[in-house]
Amino acid sequence: MNNVKLPNPPSVCPPEQTGLSDIRDIEYKGPRVNKANLMFKLDHSKVPVKPAGLADIGATLPDSFNWRDNRYVNIETPRDQGQCGSCWAFSSTTALGDRYAVKFGPDGKIRGTNLATSTVLGIKAPKSSTVWTLSCSNEPNSQNGCGGGLTSDAFTFFGNTGAKMEACWPYSLVQNNPAGQWLSYPCLSGVNDNCCNSCCNNPMAKNKLYTTKLSNNDFSEVLWLKKANSNIGTLDDLDVDGTILNIKKEIYAKGPVVSAFSVYMDFFTFWNNKASNTDEVYIADPTSGFDGGHAIVIVGWGTNSKGINYWLIRNSWGTSGGDGGYFRMACSNQISDKTKWVGIDVPTIKNNNGQMEIMGGALTFDIPDSMQFKPEKYIGDSTSSLSSSSDNQILSNLVNTVSSPFGISIIVGIFVIILLVLLYKYLRK
Repeated sequence: MNNVKLPNPPSVCPPEQTGLSDIRDIEYKGPRVNKANLMFKLDHSKVPVKPAGLADIGATLPDSFNWRDNRYVNIETPRDQGQCGSCWAFSSTTALGDRYAVKFGPDGKIRGTNLATSTVLGIKAPKSSTVWTLSCSNEPNSQNGCGGGLTSDAFTFFGNTGAKMEACWPYSLVQNNPAGQWLSYPCLSGVNDNCCNSCCNNPMAKNKLYTTKLSNNDFSEVLWLKKANSNIGTLDDLDVDGTILNIKKEIYAKGPVVSAFSVYMDFFTFWNNKASNTDEVYIADPTSGFDGGHAIVIVGWGTNSKGINYWLIRNSWGTSGGDGGYFRMACSNQISDKTKWVGIDVPTIKNNNGQMEIMGGALTFDIPDSMQFKPEKYIGDSTSSLSSSSDNQILSNLVNTVSSPFGISIIVGIFVIILLVLLYKYLRK
């Protein structure tokens, strides 16, 4: 399956769809496959201790925040992996687009209540191809593809090769595989980058997204923290509260982060029956049986009516389930029974015949400081367009003027004049 050459890319885009954000994914309703590789092979020296000042930063963070509800930064909407174990590719690929939207949208720097009055143009998250990541990342390593993979491998792939666009390489190539099964599409490494010149008549289909190397010389790094400059042997060696603050700081400053967790059978019941309730928070029941590893994107945090602090998580099971494709999971420091920890923030640690296994945990990454392409603009909601932005500004100014004390005085004055004129006409009869 390596270096499969196709003379032309598949014709996949309806003529009327000209924007990358207009490409629609499947909506699959069936059994799910959880195939994220949870185990990290990580040098102890690359697990940081709590940085100076983190507690002070944590004290300034809001009690709740998320990028999904940000009105002017258009992160990805939940896609659907179907019956392919590709969550690792979906989480990494979509988080990459999220980070571009946050970093290069001017309103990415705007947090809090002042969003309501902002008129700064943002950008749409560039929609990169999950099938390209799925088929070509770490290929021909057979652990990747629909059989599962590591999100850290994907970020390294983005740094070395770049993520291509969904407009040219849509996920339907996996669903509509000639074998009639959910299989990863052959890596099209023999097709050159200019093959998409006319794909959907969309010049942005030629875009590529990249990650950059971090201080550890890798393309991603862990967000969990240890208590001291020593090896990690048990969960007690991890700084749980510091880790949670560190993840929040990263989300707030740079955008959504990728994580993975152990899925137990009770999660499916929660997803189908409870996740649509915005006050329901998932806490695992390991006795229900282990089903596999699952990679997701954490877009924010909050607290429910019972005072449980949670992560707001974007899934890759479509938008018809959960809370429009999202769900809430308790932060680990909210669960006193450590057997119920699933690795969503701090990883779980197991001793397997003398070998330490670190599984799960949140990751971060960086993207370049400049783009080599012009992104799609975004303001307010997904139906808005750049051409209407001046009209939106005029309307906004008009509404602000009318609602001001001066505007209200004018309206009251006009109303009084109309009443006087009507009274005068009535008295003359």
